[in-house]
Amino acid sequence: MISGFTRLLIIYAGLVFFSSCVNTKKLDVVWVFKNQNIYEITKDSIGKTLLIRDSIVKSLTAKIIKRDSFLSLKIYDGVVLKDTLRTGNSAGLPQGLFFPYINRPDSGSSTFAKSKKLSWLTSNQVFQALSIPVKVRLRTGEYPYQAEGSINFGIAYGWKFTHHVYQNYYYRKTGDFVNSSENHYSLTPGLFAGPGIIELTPQNSITPNNRNILSFTYGAMLVCGVNRLNVGLALGFDNAVGNSDKEWVYQNKPWIGVTISFDLIQ
Repeated sequence: MISGFTRLLIIYAGLVFFSSCVNTKKLDVVWVFKNQNIYEITKDSIGKTLLIRDSIVKSLTAKIIKRDSFLSLKIYDGVVLKDTLRTGNSAGLPQGLFFPYINRPDSGSSTFAKSKKLSWLTSNQVFQALSIPVKVRLRTGEYPYQAEGSINFGIAYGWKFTHHVYQNYYYRKTGDFVNSSENHYSLTPGLFAGPGIIELTPQNSITPNNRNILSFTYGAMLVCGVNRLNVGLALGFDNAVGNSDKEWVYQNKPWIGVTISFDLIQ
């Protein structure tokens, strides 16, 4: 059986690992997935304007700047396959690399048209308050599993990997820009620790009376997010503080919990 001290060492090793990851938010870069298209306006040797489609054949490291109706890109690393779409007037198109490109569609069953999607990945550290409202304590000896409402507030530290999906919408008859959307899908592994409150009862301890005691909680979590809503699972351990550690049957025993949170700032 792994001791509480060993688990704390594992948590410390996890903190070191997370700290070694690349923080793309701090560097202001993203990883753009392969098998997608971006576009650029350039000029040939005689000064004629060219529209180029860059097909991404190896994921790009790039900086993305959000403009009013398009994305501007700067590539740092990656591989693209260039394909000249047409020559002519570039009026209304941004210079350099951009996304998306739409050539004024004038047919279709819908009043509005939408562009292709562009997807990219970011990663950054998160440091936040955490509450786990529901815990399920696993069976311990002759004591069955126990589900309980939990009162605890801890600090969580982890690394958030976010999949971004960007898309534009146009009025089909004119090709005029209408709006854009960006959805976020995230996965956050992390670690947490903090104080909590445990209720001792004759059913979970050797004490004859009910009473609440302080505890120290720690463990690991995995949180999935869609835009601002985050739902996750936590695996943790509780340690009763003081002499109560010898009375409580679930002392330092594993439990599984549910986390729910909402991003106020994104």
